[in-house]
Amino acid sequence: MKPFQLHIVLRHKTRLEQEAAAHLAKAISEENDVRQQLSQTEKALNQLLQDISRLQEQGIEIEQLIRYCDHVDSVQLIRKQQQELLLEKSQTTHKRRQHLITKSKEKKALESLKERQDQEWKLYQDKQEA
Repeated sequence: MKPFQLHIVLRHKTRLEQEAAAHLAKAISEENDVRQQLSQTEKALNQLLQDISRLQEQGIEIEQLIRYCDHVDSVQLIRKQQQELLLEKSQTTHKRRQHLITKSKEKKALESLKERQDQEWKLYQDKQEA
């Protein structure tokens, strides 16, 4: 009797591996987007701090300085939120990468099992013909 057809299971494992790869690609893209936003926020914050320094040297009214300081506080809050989001996205990317590795190993193990089963079946058929 012919053994169970592993190619159906292998096709399913391949699909799961492809889905895991797509999820990883999406997670990497989201992480890179947040990383880029954080970089832009940090550049804006640095520029703002340089502007405040320059204006203080030139002489600035207290009301204007207070507005700048409030703006710095809000940009720092945004930066902190982006850092937290980046950490979350990095963890998600790591989990998705591990999931893909697991799916790839499962598929590889099934491929070798299928190959061994095919060889045994071929050997069995050759014996039957002889």
